[in-house]
Amino acid sequence: MAANLERQAAEYERRLDELNHSHARSIEAQQHTVSRDVYDVQHQLLSSQVDKLYAQVGVWKGIVVFLGVPGVVALLWALVSASQHVPLAGPGGLVP
Repeated sequence: MAANLERQAAEYERRLDELNHSHARSIEAQQHTVSRDVYDVQHQLLSSQVDKLYAQVGVWKGIVVFLGVPGVVALLWALVSASQHVPLAGPGGLVP
């Protein structure tokens, strides 16, 4: 009978030790997770930024389709010219 009680006590000790390790692992896992509230807020912000990016890409796509590649190149030349305060064409200009 005493041997059975010792085995039972050893088993209880093993199980309690296992539970203690499980608790430590669960606390560590909680430290590496994001709460639902934080996730929802960040997801909403990211979603709105992606929507804005799609809108901007759509605008540029429309410009490219409307102007064509030569028109886009000319537009870029005009922007560079304006930013550097250099005439676009003519003497001393970007385009000879």
